[in-house]
Amino acid sequence: MMTNAFEKRALGFLVGQSIEEERVWIAQVQFDEARDCQRAALAQNLHIENQEVLDELLDFGFGSDSVAALTLVPYFTLAWSDGRITNAEKAEILDEADLLGIESGSKAYSLLTNWLQKLPDHRLETTWGHFVTVYLKSLSKAVRSPFIEHFQRRMRKVAIASHPLWIRTLSQKERKTIDRLSSWLEAA
Repeated sequence: MMTNAFEKRALGFLVGQSIEEERVWIAQVQFDEARDCQRAALAQNLHIENQEVLDELLDFGFGSDSVAALTLVPYFTLAWSDGRITNAEKAEILDEADLLGIESGSKAYSLLTNWLQKLPDHRLETTWGHFVTVYLKSLSKAVRSPFIEHFQRRMRKVAIASHPLWIRTLSQKERKTIDRLSSWLEAA
């Protein structure tokens, strides 16, 4: 049984692998090496080691230079829960992005502006949930509780941003979305 890519390559030459097959193989090895480097950088940045979660994040385009946008996922999920995002919700999300230090022109900002224009893939919420569960488990309870409270407070603020001042109650869709997102936070 072959144990590494180089043994596979050597075997390919022995069995008459074509030049095109060799090029494909080289491209795959280069891709795998680059992905390993990206995964390692992301793991170091996030202080998590769960390879499945890191791969999910990479699949959605997150890297060490854009991971700050990941913390905005629950706000986007909530804002889009009724099928559209309002200017008031956008303003709340942009305020949070500013607090996180996400600057215009950065990769994180690019992700953010895409999510403001188009409903993100529904699997992004699950990816965020996997990440936040793993991440929160790495924190002490003293740090975890304020973190969760902050998210819940900000989610409520995003939810009511579009409501008239005299209506500060959440819709059924908003409550369900907050409950679903909170379940990820509380799973840790």
